[in-house]
Amino acid sequence: MNKKNFSILIVVFLLLSVSGLMGQEELLTLNELEDKREYTTLDEALMEPEKVYKLDLLYSDYSELPSDISKLKNLQVLYLYENSLSSLPASIAELNKLQIIFLDQNQIESLPPEIGELNNLKILGLHQNNLTSLPEEIGQLEELEKLYLSENDLKSVPAEIGQLTNLTKLDLSYNDITSIPPDIGNLEKLRSLLLAHNDLKTIPKEIGNLNNLVEFYMDDNKIKNFNLTADNELNKVENIGLASNNLTKLPSAIGQLTSLNALYLSNNNLMSLPPNIKNLHNLTFLDLSDNRLEKLPPEIVQLNNLGELNIYNNQIQSLPENMTQMESLTDFGAGKNPFEVVDMGFTDVNIY
Repeated sequence: MNKKNFSILIVVFLLLSVSGLMGQEELLTLNELEDKREYTTLDEALMEPEKVYKLDLLYSDYSELPSDISKLKNLQVLYLYENSLSSLPASIAELNKLQIIFLDQNQIESLPPEIGELNNLKILGLHQNNLTSLPEEIGQLEELEKLYLSENDLKSVPAEIGQLTNLTKLDLSYNDITSIPPDIGNLEKLRSLLLAHNDLKTIPKEIGNLNNLVEFYMDDNKIKNFNLTADNELNKVENIGLASNNLTKLPSAIGQLTSLNALYLSNNNLMSLPPNIKNLHNLTFLDLSDNRLEKLPPEIVQLNNLGELNIYNNQIQSLPENMTQMESLTDFGAGKNPFEVVDMGFTDVNIY
């Protein structure tokens, strides 16, 4: 090959490279994506594929993902709510710039291993599908920040979930999950963990490692023991839901959760409360209704920010002294207990 032909080949190669780069732009921030045009049909998007960053195919009645969607090389947000998808193809990996994908309210039964190749994905929505398991490759989504899996048929969670170290929200509520892997304790950025309405009997103690957790809901399970150890790091948690479980007692470490604002414990089998509940100085709402409590600890009067206390339907014979002096108390659920509150001196308190 002479020098002239070689030079022509170099020029052609450079032109092709520049053309490719022009057609494939860099990732946008989520704020920048908000300002981009949202295409609402695939035909419309395919007319100018290089300009498509957001595609909304809500109610499009797709039973499978159209192959032409892989032509949208810059696609970063994809909405596929309420279609009839039963699976995703391996070719989903070709949409490697996706940052947000919502597949809620479909009929998806499984995810392909290739889902793990979407290494720019930040939000994955799979609410209300028919998933029975997750592939271990889910752990490869290292940029993932929010994962919505509520209202599926999941029985378990793979240990690889613990590799999602950028995750801030994990919704596994309304499934059939019987256990949570200890690896969940590796999710140090997690702020919201929703496990309500499953078949859990216990919670791994590694939950206590989640030092950024703010809300933690485990209502409507079969939990007998809230496995909270003295070395827990849940110093930011504000809301805990444990209603409708099989708890007979609370761990003494509950008193260490000093940021706690609301604690839901209704419909359990609690017979007593630990005295160090008094340390929950930021608590404004405490629901103890429908338990088997026979008394309240005297220390409960030290909850000086408590606005609502619900002890409805217990077996409490009398209340602690000075309880009427809880200045922040505005609502008091006291019905269906053996004691009378009519003449106890509560003022400006709604008693129900």
